[in-house]
Amino acid sequence: MKRSKFLTLTLLVVIIFAGAMPVVAGGFGGMGHRHWESPGVKGLKTFLKLDLTDAQRSQLLTIIDQNQAERRNAAHKLFEARRDLFEAMHSKQFDEANLRKAFEQLSSIRENAFILRAKMIWKMKGVLTPEQISLLQERHRGDFRRMKNRHHRYDAQPEAPTS
Repeated sequence: MKRSKFLTLTLLVVIIFAGAMPVVAGGFGGMGHRHWESPGVKGLKTFLKLDLTDAQRSQLLTIIDQNQAERRNAAHKLFEARRDLFEAMHSKQFDEANLRKAFEQLSSIRENAFILRAKMIWKMKGVLTPEQISLLQERHRGDFRRMKNRHHRYDAQPEAPTS
């Protein structure tokens, strides 16, 4: 019983830190949008609803541990690339070639980080049952609906001035 509680608590802490990492990385595959700021808490709630078995918790922790070094390395590279782009943008003289190079490096690092995250999620989904995957998919559909509704507020045409 204590081992089960320990594994559950450990998994929750790892998920929280895994969710916080994109915030630190400044987007981590999120194309620079700040909607990545809260997936740690959302992901935690979603995983709690999945009712994982001890074996599933253990497998998920193993997958997370196996990818932790790569994710940290990707976050560090992303931070450095964003800093380099910022410096290129704010240099005393405009240097288009340097700016393009810095942007291309940042784009490449983001692409690699996105693929790394997608691989880890794919491996994690391999541990889940079809019912648990359905719960995750429903959660994602709800997130997309909320995001779509949020964007529609900003896409509305301004009202014509009355004379």
